[in-house]
Amino acid sequence: MKYTLYILLAFSFIVFLFTAFWNEVSSTVLPNVTLGLYNRDFFQNVLINAHNSAIDILLISIILYWFEQRKKKNDDINDIFQELEYLKYYKGDDISFRYFGRLKKIYDMGKNQIDLPEAQLYNIDIKEINLIKSNLIAANFKNTKISNCSFKQCNFEAAQFIDCKVISKNMVIFDQCNFKRANFYKAQLKGIDFRSCQLVHARFDQADLASADFRNVDCKGISFKNANLRCANFIGAKNLTQEMLNEAKNIKDIKLIKR
Repeated sequence: MKYTLYILLAFSFIVFLFTAFWNEVSSTVLPNVTLGLYNRDFFQNVLINAHNSAIDILLISIILYWFEQRKKKNDDINDIFQELEYLKYYKGDDISFRYFGRLKKIYDMGKNQIDLPEAQLYNIDIKEINLIKSNLIAANFKNTKISNCSFKQCNFEAAQFIDCKVISKNMVIFDQCNFKRANFYKAQLKGIDFRSCQLVHARFDQADLASADFRNVDCKGISFKNANLRCANFIGAKNLTQEMLNEAKNIKDIKLIKR
């Protein structure tokens, strides 16, 4: 299709040249040429029709080429998703790089909603990724650094963020995400905003949650054993008990409303 388009472009260019310089061509090449019906007027009409046909064919070719490229892009995305399905059975040491490489490729192709449960994304740096309504249930982010990213309405239920470092830089990284039963053991979560997230039965044991925002969050079943909660904000939090706070390592300057 690409080469056909090139030929049409060349043909259109030639027709354009003849049309643009028709006065010179007709006065020097076809001033008195006559062979039956083949005369100056005949060639002029042929050129006009060729000009109109070239425009029509060129427009149709461009539209067909656009549909072909769109189909190719969708086929490529489907092929990558198929590869991700096969990665579930891959046991190599580079599995996390394979997962992230394909994820980044899909994202760069304009796909920001993915279905990737149990994804192995550990021991890597994840940055400049913005996902919405994605399925990352039970994904493994162990020892991964997450920065300059945003996740909106994503499902991280039972995901593993062990030793994970999340950098917020005053931006909301997690918006309306599901972290039920997620494990943030020893995770670095300074200043992270969890206000719109579901955290029921999540574990933050030994995590650094200094200045983290838990306002109006349902804290049912959450574990803060030996966690750093200095300056954390729990105003309006539900089901937060004194026993939970007593298990934390540091609750200095914590913000909450006493009931």
